[in-house]
Amino acid sequence: LCISLLAHGSHRGSCADRSGDAESSSVPLARPEPRIVGLVPVRNEARRIAFCLRALAMFTDAMVVLDDDSDDGTLAVVNGLREECGIARVIAKEGAWLRNETHDRNLLLEAGRAIG
Repeated sequence: LCISLLAHGSHRGSCADRSGDAESSSVPLARPEPRIVGLVPVRNEARRIAFCLRALAMFTDAMVVLDDDSDDGTLAVVNGLREECGIARVIAKEGAWLRNETHDRNLLLEAGRAIG
């Protein structure tokens, strides 16, 4: 089980804005709220995934889970925890299992960027 985190958001101001100078900081800057999106690829993790997602939910704003054609009920467990754990998207691969780590990582990154 491997988990990645994707963080978005940044401060857009000059050095003077951060120095505390009253004149330069009199106009408030719009700051996008940073979001942390957990990217979770899984396959046949039904026994462990609930604990993992609940723990990860304490540190993330949202999650994307990619199920790589599990045959042990992992997808049902993940779907049952969507609301509780803030799972914004579940990607379910179907068909003959073929591990394609690069493709899976790109699917997760694309979905994570769309969320946050």
